[in-house]
Amino acid sequence: MPNMESIDKIIDNYVLKAANDISFAWNYVTGKTKSQLANLTLTIGTMVASTVSVLEGIVDQQGSALMAVPLYLFCAHGLQSLNTRIDNLEAEALEANAKSLEAEKEKQNYCKHGYLFAAVGALFATIPDNTDGVIYPAQFCALYMMSLSASSQIMRADYLPPCKNVLERMYDYVAGLFRKPVPATVKN
Repeated sequence: MPNMESIDKIIDNYVLKAANDISFAWNYVTGKTKSQLANLTLTIGTMVASTVSVLEGIVDQQGSALMAVPLYLFCAHGLQSLNTRIDNLEAEALEANAKSLEAEKEKQNYCKHGYLFAAVGALFATIPDNTDGVIYPAQFCALYMMSLSASSQIMRADYLPPCKNVLERMYDYVAGLFRKPVPATVKN
């Protein structure tokens, strides 16, 4: 019987390939690193979920919605700090033509946490809506958990150093076309 990979390994390979492709596109277009993309993903998810929680807490006087905001901010800050530290470790390792064992170990944790956040987010998304068509805060909590998951999966991607963004590279290319030496004419 041929050696077949398990379905979870196949899915994980596709998720990792997508994370690498997204990280490469982000780096190519913006010139920024994967940790900056992961942190932006966390920031957007945190802002949306916190805003909705605050509005829900003010409009409906639900204290539980307001209590979620510090939790969102605490978790996002902790993960952003970790993302930046791992990015620095990978940059140092790249300069030394090596791999950071700590960063590689953390990537395994990102894998586990990414799928856990996605599962919890899916559970929050299934909470029934009892607000007569208005989006319930649980769906925004699901969005927040999915942003944590996306950030974790992006951090598993290969490290790419910062570079010039696509507009700067285009400008350099066009400027280089005009910098070609002009042949001088010699008069006798």
